[in-house]
Amino acid sequence: MNQVPLNIDFSQILLHLFNVVLLFAILYFLIYKPVRNFMEKRKGEYQRMEDEANGKLKDAEDLKKSYEEKLSQAEEEIRSLKEEASREMSEKAGEIKEQAMEEAQAILDRTKAQAEHEKEKILEKTGEEVAKIAKQAASRAIFQNPSEAYDSFLKAAEKTMEQDQTPDEGQTL
Repeated sequence: MNQVPLNIDFSQILLHLFNVVLLFAILYFLIYKPVRNFMEKRKGEYQRMEDEANGKLKDAEDLKKSYEEKLSQAEEEIRSLKEEASREMSEKAGEIKEQAMEEAQAILDRTKAQAEHEKEKILEKTGEEVAKIAKQAASRAIFQNPSEAYDSFLKAAEKTMEQDQTPDEGQTL
């Protein structure tokens, strides 16, 4: 064996170098390659799950947009239905008010006609009583003294006027 200065043996160096290369090759095939394959599979699985999650998120966002559009359409439809109902209610209220005004006018007309009829009856009755009193006064005036006849006529007229001014119970004007 040749010895090199500083006591270096190249065969030992080559042997150690071969051992290191062999150790790295064994470690590469036994540990590094399976771990790297495992990590690749895991990375692929996580990528697939992320893609699925992103797809589901996109589907959810699309569904959300769809529901928001349907909600806005429903709100628009509700608003238009409210406007329609409000308009119909206004029309119905106008019709009811008009009917009420017509009924009120009919009631007023009937009441006026009844009041006019009552007035005519009272005037007729008063006219008959005045004629009766005048007749009585004239008959008394013929048989009695004229001043007493005049006084009795005035008293009878006052009595009739007092009765006409106090309305009978149950009589409506």
